[in-house]
Amino acid sequence: MQVRCVLLAGVLAMLAGACSSNDSSTELDLGTVVVTAPPSTVEPPTTTAPEPTTTAPSPATTIPAPPVPTDPPTTPPPTAPAVTPTPSKEDQVRADFESARLARAHCTIDPTTCDYAAIAIPGSPMDVQTREVVAQRSKDNLRSKPGFGDVQVTIESVGYEGESAFLTICAYDTVILFDIADQSNPDDDIVVNDSNDSYRVRWELRPTAGGWLLYEGKSLQHLTGGDLCVG
Repeated sequence: MQVRCVLLAGVLAMLAGACSSNDSSTELDLGTVVVTAPPSTVEPPTTTAPEPTTTAPSPATTIPAPPVPTDPPTTPPPTAPAVTPTPSKEDQVRADFESARLARAHCTIDPTTCDYAAIAIPGSPMDVQTREVVAQRSKDNLRSKPGFGDVQVTIESVGYEGESAFLTICAYDTVILFDIADQSNPDDDIVVNDSNDSYRVRWELRPTAGGWLLYEGKSLQHLTGGDLCVG
């Protein structure tokens, strides 16, 4: 009985000392309670190392491809203006003869608009003859009319002597000549000459600033009622 009291007194003394020590601990000021756990046979939990954080790579920055040089549009070379071929001397003589002939034929249709300057060299034998013929036909009221006959001309040769050009032509003339009594009434026209004539003439043309004009014509052959130009 005495032993149990001694042991109990020792235990109480130990507990009283422990409480006195904790009251003076500075850890109380921090609000932390230190607990001494008895040794344990339980293995500490395995600490799993944190998986490394994989940072996703930044998306690759797309660098635009440099522009492909484009060839400039091909500009076609400038088109050279069309060049009109210059007619030969012979072609020009032929063309001017035809123009003078048609101008003279018009004088028979309408003497009031006869263009003498488009026919012959002023003062030349052909100019004088044309004016005389036109004046006489105007006095006699003689006219030709479009659609009543024609003159078909063939140029047989072209030659030159000095500055003059010479054309030998053959013509077949079927033009009808009327007596125009009343110009306002075509129904009273009277046929004066409806014969068919053909003739060969050697025409001389001389150059002017405006082209070749008739100077003189010489008759080589004449046929009434037939065509010398056939064949």
